[in-house]
Amino acid sequence: ALQVLVLDDNLFEQIPPCLCNMPALRELYLNRNLIEAIPEEISDLTALSRLVLDSNNLSDLPETLSDLKSLEVLAMPNNNITALPRGLGNLARLTILDLQCNSLAALPASIGGCTALEVLEVRINNMKDLPSELGKCSRLKVLSASNNNLYRIPQACGRLKELRVLKLGANNLFE
Repeated sequence: ALQVLVLDDNLFEQIPPCLCNMPALRELYLNRNLIEAIPEEISDLTALSRLVLDSNNLSDLPETLSDLKSLEVLAMPNNNITALPRGLGNLARLTILDLQCNSLAALPASIGGCTALEVLEVRINNMKDLPSELGKCSRLKVLSASNNNLYRIPQACGRLKELRVLKLGANNLFE
């Protein structure tokens, strides 16, 4: 059965519904298309470990994205995403979350449930603060939150014992 599907550099405006009927699919790449939404049926891809949608027109993400329990890499940079599913913390296997260059105002508190998270890339968004629950992501090694509207260094950073790289340049830090 098909395990890896690469459909980069096409003209898709939506994820074709038939793609959600591939239970063995492990990696799905749809970079540089025109996709505006992810279908709720994405949750049917129970084996999916990598979902990469760089440079599309995404704004809203379905709550069912949180049902992808096998997901290890979620990369959606260069979109117009304004909010993340509240159930994001259900993605306990997630190691890389790349949401740079979007329109995020905040991360959900549930991100603390992403206990395998090692890389969080959220630079160039609209965030004023990072949730204290981020401190529960004990394996986090890289936190990149430059070019936001952060006004303080997140207290959670003090609890991240594995943190090796912290990027907070071009913010509004004063405390």
